Amino acid sequence: MDKVTFVNKLKKLPSRWFIDAFSGMASGLFCTLIAGTIIAQIGSWCGDNVFANVLKYFGSIAKMLMGAGIGVGIAYKLNCKPLVIFSAAVTGLIGAFAGGAVNSLCT
Repeated sequence: MDKVTFVNKLKKLPSRWFIDAFSGMASGLFCTLIAGTIIAQIGSWCGDNVFANVLKYFGSIAKMLMGAGIGVGIAYKLNCKPLVIFSAAVTGLIGAFAGGAVNSLCT
C-alpha cells in the first residue's frame, strides 16, 4: 500500500468512528428506548384495561432492548456483515446489563 492510499484511509477513520458510529447509536437508541418510552406513556394514558397493559408491557420490553438496539444500529451504520450485526445485538444487550455484575466484581 503506498503512502497516499494509507493517508486517505487514515483521514476517513474519524468520520467513520465518530459520525457514522454515533448516528447508528442514535438510531438504535431512538428505536428502542425512546419509542419504548412513548409506547409505555400511551399505555398509561389508556387507563387500566387489557390494551393499556399490553402497550405498557411492549414499552418496557422495548426499553430493555436498548443495548441490543444500539449495537445493531452501530453495526448496520458501519456496513457490517449480517453475522456481525447479530453478534452486535447480543454483545450490546450483555453490555447494557452486565455493568452491575462486572462492577461488583471490581470492588
